[in-house]
Amino acid sequence: HVPLGHCHGDLTLSNILLSEGDGDDALTVVLIDFLDSFVESPLADLAKLFQDLRYGWTMRLLLSESATSATISSQLCPLSVFTAMEHIKQQIETEFLEVGWFKSFHGVFLVLNQLRVLQYSKDEGAARYLFRTVRSEMATLTHQ
Repeated sequence: HVPLGHCHGDLTLSNILLSEGDGDDALTVVLIDFLDSFVESPLADLAKLFQDLRYGWTMRLLLSESATSATISSQLCPLSVFTAMEHIKQQIETEFLEVGWFKSFHGVFLVLNQLRVLQYSKDEGAARYLFRTVRSEMATLTHQ
């Protein structure tokens, strides 16, 4: 069964703000830009998050913007960001990989999410990116 529950609706890295707190190890996490989801499930949030963690949606946009913005490019270290993203992805997969609903439905939700985002793609490059990620996920799903 698909788990139902509270859902952010657009849980991408661009909607997660981090800031250092007062203590040495304190980190404040703020989620912004909540949306209605096609289904209220943690799987929808995980699919949106993996759109970034597995396929680099937000980084793709940031890196293309940074080419025209000296401020962003001087503050952004892609290698560090990709390393952090890979670590987060591995932590989530370690936590959920053996959970039945994650194993059964995560890939399907990721495909549905990418297809849903396709209607908002404003250029041919974004559409190609989305089709490429769907093909990749479909290949994974058919080999399970």
